[in-house]
Parts: sequence; structure tokens; C-alpha cells
Amino acid sequence: MFENFPSGLKLISDYYVSVGKQGVDKLVEGDQRTPLGVYFITDRIDPKALEDRFGAGALPLNYPNAYDKFRGRTGSGILVHGVPSNTYSRPLGQRWLHCLVQ
Repeated sequence: MFENFPSGLKLISDYYVSVGKQGVDKLVEGDQRTPLGVYFITDRIDPKALEDRFGAGALPLNYPNAYDKFRGRTGSGILVHGVPSNTYSRPLGQRWLHCLVQ
């Protein structure tokens, strides 16, 4: 995670993440890839409205953003979310559809 300062970006912290089943660089809806880019959180989904596989909550992202659309990229439903309640963390190397952060 970076914070923007007048002098430039500063690394604040880093986290283990999982990406889509087919890796990164999302091109089209359904390709099971995680987008690479700068995205903003657009909402917060109440945990009560989610399946357990999303963990304690989910934050939708503004994918595709204007640049993605300009490049012809499509898709929707990209979320930052947790892991199932019976899972502390996902095993290294295991990929999950649309999972960005744990």
C-alpha cells in the first residue's frame, strides 16, 4: 500500500494477495484474470449479503476505469475481499477468481 506525499509515493505496508485463476492482466469479462492498474473502492458490501467465500467483507473496485475502457478492456464485479471463515489464509500459489487481497 502506498501513500501519496508531495515528495512522491511512499510504501506504507505490503500484503500477501491472491489473483485470478488465469493470472493477471485482465482483458475481457470472464477471462478469470485480475486487472492491473490503479482502481478506487466504490462501495462496501455488507458481509451479511455475501457468500462465506468472500470472507468478512468485500469492496467493489471501479474496474474497468476510463483507461481500461479506452483500451477495450471489459469486465465487472472485481472485488477486494477476504477468505472463507474457516480459512486463515490461502496457500501460496493457489489462485482464486477475482481475489485481490487477504
